[in-house]
Amino acid sequence: MFKMKKRAIGARAATGASDDGSGGMMDVRGGRSSRGRARGAGDGASGEEDGEEDERLMGSEDAGSEDEDGEDDEDASSGDEDFQPARRRRVGMRDRSASVASKVANDAPAVDPSKFSIDADRKRFKVGTLKHEVFQMLEEAWPEMLDAAELYARGEAAGKNVGKNKTVLASGLSHDPCFVRVPGTRNKWALRAHVGLPSGVKRKAEDDKEPRVRKAAKKPSVSAMLEALDPDQRASLAAWTDKLKSCSADLKKSKQTSERAAAQLEKCTRALEEFETNPPMELAAPHLQNKSNEDILCEPDAPQDRLAKKFLEFDGAKEDRKGLMTWKKSVEDAKAEIKKERHAYVVMRKKEIREAMNKMNKMRETLTINVRKAQSAAEQATGNVERAEEINEITKQRVQLMKDKAAATDDAVIEDLDEKINAMDAQLTELFGQKLVSLENQIEREKLKLMAKGEREAERARIMSEKNRLKEQEKAEKAAMREREKQEKDALKAAEKVRKEKEARYPIDDDMLATELAEEAKEAGVPFDFLYHTIPKPVSLPNGQILAEEASIAEFLSTFAEGLEAPPGLNNADAVNDLFENNTKARSTLAELYLSLLYEALTPAASGPGRLVARLNRIVNNLNWPEVARTLILHGGEKTHGKGAYDVAEKLGKVAWVTLSKEEHLVLLRALADTALEGDVCRGIISARMQQADVFRTERHEARLKAAANRRIVEKAEKEERRIERERLAEEKRKAKAEAEAAKAATEAPTEGGASKDEVKMDTDEETKKEEEADEEERKFELPDHLKTYTGHPEDRHALMAWKNEVARAQAVLNAERNEYEQERAKIERAKSREENEGKRKIEAVEEAARRRLEIDESRARQREIKRAAEDAQCQVRCRPLGMDRHLATYWWGFGGRQDAVYVQSFSGEWGIYNTQQAVDALVKALCPKGVRERALLQQLEKRKVTIADAFKALSETQEDRDRQLAAALDGRPRRSAMARSAPSMEAYVATRPAAFLSCDEGAVLTFARKCMDTMCINAERIGIQTTPDWRTFRNKLKNVDTTFMAESLLQLEEKYYLCQVDEFRIAAEVEKIERAKQPQAPDELSKATLEALVLKHTGKDMASWKLARRKLAALLPAQVIQEAVEERRRQQVDSDEEEEEEDDNAIVDESWNNDENAAEELTDISVWKGSLQRPQWIASLSTDNVSAVRIAYAAATLLDATSPFTEEIVHRHDIRDGKFVETAA
Repeated sequence: MFKMKKRAIGARAATGASDDGSGGMMDVRGGRSSRGRARGAGDGASGEEDGEEDERLMGSEDAGSEDEDGEDDEDASSGDEDFQPARRRRVGMRDRSASVASKVANDAPAVDPSKFSIDADRKRFKVGTLKHEVFQMLEEAWPEMLDAAELYARGEAAGKNVGKNKTVLASGLSHDPCFVRVPGTRNKWALRAHVGLPSGVKRKAEDDKEPRVRKAAKKPSVSAMLEALDPDQRASLAAWTDKLKSCSADLKKSKQTSERAAAQLEKCTRALEEFETNPPMELAAPHLQNKSNEDILCEPDAPQDRLAKKFLEFDGAKEDRKGLMTWKKSVEDAKAEIKKERHAYVVMRKKEIREAMNKMNKMRETLTINVRKAQSAAEQATGNVERAEEINEITKQRVQLMKDKAAATDDAVIEDLDEKINAMDAQLTELFGQKLVSLENQIEREKLKLMAKGEREAERARIMSEKNRLKEQEKAEKAAMREREKQEKDALKAAEKVRKEKEARYPIDDDMLATELAEEAKEAGVPFDFLYHTIPKPVSLPNGQILAEEASIAEFLSTFAEGLEAPPGLNNADAVNDLFENNTKARSTLAELYLSLLYEALTPAASGPGRLVARLNRIVNNLNWPEVARTLILHGGEKTHGKGAYDVAEKLGKVAWVTLSKEEHLVLLRALADTALEGDVCRGIISARMQQADVFRTERHEARLKAAANRRIVEKAEKEERRIERERLAEEKRKAKAEAEAAKAATEAPTEGGASKDEVKMDTDEETKKEEEADEEERKFELPDHLKTYTGHPEDRHALMAWKNEVARAQAVLNAERNEYEQERAKIERAKSREENEGKRKIEAVEEAARRRLEIDESRARQREIKRAAEDAQCQVRCRPLGMDRHLATYWWGFGGRQDAVYVQSFSGEWGIYNTQQAVDALVKALCPKGVRERALLQQLEKRKVTIADAFKALSETQEDRDRQLAAALDGRPRRSAMARSAPSMEAYVATRPAAFLSCDEGAVLTFARKCMDTMCINAERIGIQTTPDWRTFRNKLKNVDTTFMAESLLQLEEKYYLCQVDEFRIAAEVEKIERAKQPQAPDELSKATLEALVLKHTGKDMASWKLARRKLAALLPAQVIQEAVEERRRQQVDSDEEEEEEDDNAIVDESWNNDENAAEELTDISVWKGSLQRPQWIASLSTDNVSAVRIAYAAATLLDATSPFTEEIVHRHDIRDGKFVETAA
């Protein structure tokens, strides 16, 4: 807001025109006032050219002066009042209050509403804006007037745009003449088209507003000051203003550098102190301290100087002198060996100590150098800051003096300012040195800039005309080329457009895709399956619905089991399936699970605050919970729990809960779990998981951003490597080209004898050919012909011996050459083989690196999937499906903890599985990514492909493989005994809450019912209820009886309590009858609905839900109101001749409303049964044949809960009657 304010002020200063005060409101769309736009439009081109320069010259000071003496910004800033500082907002409010007070003091005459058109005022506001919404609310509420708080509350309730708060709303209305704050109404607002403009607050219409007279400015405007300057002064002021900005920027940079230097010095000093205080343990350990030879030899690891036992005493014969001498020599050798070892140990330890000390000294020296460098940098930065501050202050004063000089008119003042300016120039010259010359050059440049300002326009026009001419010429030259290429480009664009449009259409709905591909296959003449692969049929799963129910229960318990205190270990479908086995452990755990779900389902948040739920919550225990669960399901009905749960609840009233089938148990558990899901515990867990999901979502987003940044870094590095490689290849190519050109030039150069190039080339070819032939001849390694056969005289022995010697010498030379040649060939072959092996190794290394990279990618993908699955398990409430295919079949993975197959549920409800990796691969191959549903399903399968592959791999392992892996994992760990590894007996299992299983024990249930009945008998005896025989005998009869007798006894006990209630309440009924006789009677002309409407109108009380009689409603109204209503009713009867049904004054009030079990409990109602239906229902539950023990326990607990408040109230009344309560109180 402050930046916007500053820019707006700078823009007004740049125009050079004074404010005329004609505008009043901020234009939200433009970001500045309407008068600002009008002023900008009237200034012309000159204002636009000089605006930037003027703002640069006068900047913030003119803006500040305008804020001080002008009122223009008051309206412009009112729209953003909440964004301004509190002080400025308070000042603006005081100014506005003073302005309003002055206007009211004028006592302007009132204006009639007929002068204004409500339609014209409505059209002034755009739909959806604050003023439009308020205008609509005031129009609808008329003739009622509303204040700002009421308008804001109604707008917030209706979801309309009424601003951030009521202050903003009132501020917006106060600046528009269409809205009037009516005097004498405590700031009530109305429309001027309804109330007109009252006297004292008249506002002029927008079309006849007079321009506001601006106060005389304390300082001349920017434009006037600049126009008064000559070009030299103006250029100098501009240059020094830029210099001031540069100095401020330099000062800021110097301070930042100083802060960084100080931080670096502190960091280096702290590092040195830390090093001196706590040197590194690897260098300052006790064993690395400087020690003498004796101290080193005293170390525990030093070799000992003690001789072995055999060297301490000679064990041979005394006469054996030779043996003795040998022994003495061995002793000397042993001592020499010990001395040598100790000396070597001392040398080794001194070397370690010396190396450690050298490292310590080197680190200390490095840290000390860093501290010195940091100190030097900090001192230099501090000096730079002081110098920059001094330069900035002097420059700022010089600029201010130049402005004062431009505004001054007295010659003496101008001379004084010139002297000050010259003195500051001298100071700046000392500080800047040669840099001041650049500032003078800048002033000259500013002068040249102003002188060339007029020439630029002509030059610009000439350049633009030249550009236009060149463009036209270029256009003409390229016209033919464009015409030739147009057809080809259009064809390419059309083909590319068709391709992109076809790709952009996908994904589309799967049904539409099937129709489209069918038509495409028909046109292409190919089978439909070729374009749209058939989805492989899964393996049928007959009990799929049961598995789904088990998985649903398992998922619910995996999330909420800890909060509900449910049995542990039920977080997968297999564990839930084990609950329905016929053994003690399973039955006990199942009963515990029922009770855990029931406790949460009976909370007010889950089942409502009704009195039935409250009563069930009070009486539920480990004996009657089956009946409580049945009552809760029946109370909710089929609409809440479904028909299946309702039928199972009805069946539970006829049979024991342990006889229910697995399917019935699952339905009942599912209903209780759905009810418990609305409880506070489950909702708290869901909220916590949602918060955790937000945390994971944020972390994943940050991880993606980090991975993208790392990927960009790697790509940049690879790009740089490719660039370097290209440059290297280009350099090699250039060098090879240069060498080739040099060789060519050398070949083409003439010889010294003047031979031609062809002759030189011919001679070279011949020599090369001869050398090759000679090499081939030498490679034969054969003797010449004259050495193969002797051609001399056979009797010339001398010649023969000479020939033989020559042959031997030639043969030796050939053998030597052959050996050398073979060695060279072997060397070449070895080099070639080495190169081939090196190439093979490089290829293998590249393949191995690729394989390892692939393994690393797979491992990372696996780790990501595992981490993501773990995070999802921490924040998910229920498993989400993978997706749906074209046939609307739903696919699941890992639901209920099952990871043995991909489960699929068809649209008709049938279940199947893909239980092999080949089946899943076939499914992935058959899915079409062009469909919306199948693309989403394919993406989910791709995300989990590693997890699914690992799961199938684990399932395919044999038992031997698993045993081998387990043995490898347990290798080196302590093994438990066989007794410790043996599993406990199923019958020896004891559940966490073993008492939950007592509901199956009829004896324990009846014992509980007898305890409840004993308590009620004792209470009956306390309040004086009589029976024959006495209550002790009645209680003794309850021992060891069947359920039928227990039910009859319970009915008798209830009958006694009911009769006692009738007797006790008869007195209260007689008193009420007397009071009714004293109350005035309601007139016959007024019905009950009419009386309720009158009470609501005159007292503000809605008595429709109280169900009061007419006489009680009439007692709430004054007699005058009733009399006026009777007269009005009689006039209506005479005019319409209609007879209205009359309500009997003595009619009994309908109490059917009190039979709602969902109604909240009334603490003042102490009757045994609430409503007229509770008692018949309770009696009917015990009047059936073969009443179960659980139902008797439930009925007994219900009756005890209902009679306890009644008993306490009766005892309290008896105490009051007998005077005991008064005495106790005294």
